Amino acid sequence: MEYTNLFKMCGYELGEIEREKPRIDKVFDMLELGPKDIQTALTTIPQNFDIELNGVRKLLRIWLEELLNLMLAKEEGKTNLWHRSRFSL
Repeated sequence: MEYTNLFKMCGYELGEIEREKPRIDKVFDMLELGPKDIQTALTTIPQNFDIELNGVRKLLRIWLEELLNLMLAKEEGKTNLWHRSRFSL
């Protein structure tokens, strides 16, 4: 699956994408994300976020990193500290 442009848009360098490729592939398979989803993201993100701003790209990168870490925490033997608050809607 070709997600390189998505990750580059979100502040990743090419070497980082290659290094994270096995984790990205695993998470995208778990979430059943396909080429259509990637294309939608490539269209939607620039429409809704000012990706010319470095801070915005950093925020998007953090979201992607957290997605990967949350989805693979148990498999990688890590503890997931995120929990749903009783006050959430």
